[in-house]
Amino acid sequence: RTPTREQMMLCLPHSPLERRLEPMYVRDKAALEALVEQVRGTPVLAIDTEFVREHQYYPQLEIIQVATRQVQAIVDFRALGALGPFVEILNDPHTLKLFHAGTQDLEIFFNLTGTVPAPLFDTQVAAAMLGLGAQVGYARLVEMLLGVSLAKSETLTDWSRRPLSDAQIQYALDDVRYLLPVYDILQARLVEADRSDWLDAEWEAMAYPDAYRRVAPREAYRRVSGANRMKPRDLAVLRELAEWREETAVRRNRAASLIVRDNILLELVKRTPESLRQLSEIRGLHERERERHGEEMLDAIRRGKALPRKEWPRPPQHLSLTEQESSLVSMMQSWLRARADEVGIAPNYLATAADLKELVASPPDEREQLAVLRGWRRRLVGSDLLALVEGRAHLVWEPDEQRLRLVYPEGAT
Repeated sequence: RTPTREQMMLCLPHSPLERRLEPMYVRDKAALEALVEQVRGTPVLAIDTEFVREHQYYPQLEIIQVATRQVQAIVDFRALGALGPFVEILNDPHTLKLFHAGTQDLEIFFNLTGTVPAPLFDTQVAAAMLGLGAQVGYARLVEMLLGVSLAKSETLTDWSRRPLSDAQIQYALDDVRYLLPVYDILQARLVEADRSDWLDAEWEAMAYPDAYRRVAPREAYRRVSGANRMKPRDLAVLRELAEWREETAVRRNRAASLIVRDNILLELVKRTPESLRQLSEIRGLHERERERHGEEMLDAIRRGKALPRKEWPRPPQHLSLTEQESSLVSMMQSWLRARADEVGIAPNYLATAADLKELVASPPDEREQLAVLRGWRRRLVGSDLLALVEGRAHLVWEPDEQRLRLVYPEGAT
């Protein structure tokens, strides 16, 4: 039986609910070295970041918040300009790095260091594995598990301004000071439910460096909204334009959309202007960008138009399902939701709609490589989903119990 919150709280060492630690504010090399000495060797380190990314190509890190059982600190990266010895802590194999919805935090550290902090634990992922919501927010999770309501006054704050106010500092520290007791409760529930090892594959995927590498500029066209509906001849022009935009965005450290928006790229492909005058007729293309980059855009268009047919990119391949196969996927989704409720896991962590489509569309000899047919997912839902696809099982509605049930006919396996 899962322990109650009150029972769990009795077991939490140095809970921030019992006392507040005096936080450190780290803004110079000496203070950073002192912090590193204090947290070195700690079994679990809670980490969060605050950053600005609205206008930059790369997120601009402003502060790092950290907490252990004995230490809470704000690391002012804007003042320091480098992570210095803190990288040792991020890469320490004996310290578990604790995040909530940490993908963006991990991306920032990867961009700065070339490595992903590991080992790691994400409380949002763990909560989903326990049926607490597919993407439960940090404040909501803290309230659910600890009964603490966090302030929301600094949600839209500008973290690039200095000095930080006391309200900003306390708000930032709240993002890590409660992570440790939340982790303790989630970990206990995972052990109780015998699901701790289910998360090993999730942590491995989150720590995989390729997940945070920027797309090669030559492949940037694939991310342009609307590219999947274009013909190969037009894709050749779009590829050149998107590559130019990506390289320009990196060089200027500007968000690609601030160089030229996706819809403008599509309009350039449609009209293929040949002169600056024709370029000026493209509505929505800012005069400043046209003056700065007009010739570069025209050169990209010319390169794309000059490519021989054999070098045109192929349109992306999409899974094509028949109407009957789509109906099968819908039926499988209904059962998957029922199964997720039964075992107490967010449905998307069992299988996504894309996973189900891939299972239905894949040739039988290629299905064993699918994620839903590996490890704990296979045991929990994969084998049954495969039986539905292969016609070895069917679904029935039990009106008395108001639920869907998967049934194997007598003799079927």
